[in-house]
Amino acid sequence: MLKLINDEDIVVKDEPVVVEKSAEEVKKEGTLKSLGMLSKQVVNKLSKDDVPPTPENYKIYFDAQLESKPEAQRKEIQEVLALEAEVEEEHTATLEKEIQNAFIYVKSMTESIATAYTKINQLKKITAEKRKEMETNPSPMALVSYQEDLELISSILQKESQAIKTRYNATAELIRNFNQNSIYDKKYGVYNKKYLLRTLDSILKSVEKFDHQNTLLSIQIAPSSLAAISHQKEKNIVNITLAKLLLKRSRRSDIIGHYDNDIFMIVLKHTNESQAQVAIDRIKDMIDTASFIVEGRELDIVLNFGISVIDTSKSKEEILVDAIDAL
Repeated sequence: MLKLINDEDIVVKDEPVVVEKSAEEVKKEGTLKSLGMLSKQVVNKLSKDDVPPTPENYKIYFDAQLESKPEAQRKEIQEVLALEAEVEEEHTATLEKEIQNAFIYVKSMTESIATAYTKINQLKKITAEKRKEMETNPSPMALVSYQEDLELISSILQKESQAIKTRYNATAELIRNFNQNSIYDKKYGVYNKKYLLRTLDSILKSVEKFDHQNTLLSIQIAPSSLAAISHQKEKNIVNITLAKLLLKRSRRSDIIGHYDNDIFMIVLKHTNESQAQVAIDRIKDMIDTASFIVEGRELDIVLNFGISVIDTSKSKEEILVDAIDAL
């Protein structure tokens, strides 16, 4: 700004605009600052104790350092950690409870089967004894006694049979729930579609709060690479091999899953588009050095890739569609 005073130009600087931050933004910055300081303390402690800074050791030291912080600060940091861990912890708790209940039902069912087996053997023994008795001394009283024994054992067997049926149905229901809540794809040994969707939900919550960069990578074997294979079984083997390679060469933080129709997805946490491209190049190099032998000959495998940024401006379904359309 210029003002003319006594024919002299005097420069008067504008006052800087001060943007007030909301209480939530201030809290967020404070939490991230505390988390950053905690991370430095963990690394320093590992170095001081001459402990290898492996992910497992870092986690142990991180938890120990976190416990020493004031309760309010510890709670804020734990809220950040919960956003990344909630999917796995929720599933683990549910799964453990169902497995425990299944063991209880199976144990009870086994006890009922053992009781029934004992009573059947007892019935065989009584029948043999009564037959021998009737051969040497036919008597109506022997038949009455035998009938009473039959009725008693029959009552016990009927009771145990009903118990077995009830516990079997309860166990079968737990197995059905177990399969419905499973997070793994049985065919490929990676996470399944349901878990991918739950993971995206969790990451979107984290992005909304802390604005992290995350990327979804889609991978599929090019149809031309499988065109020469005549049987579906061999095609499945090639895709299973790909899944194993992706698991073997992935980072600990990567979430690898099978979405549908032999399309694999990798959730790349704290990764932008350019870094996702580096991951693609790494996978391509891995495939180039791998051997895919089918029907006695080696296949030249080409992969199609798609990238979709995990952005809160899109729903998880839109993010998935973008990744698939990009293949």
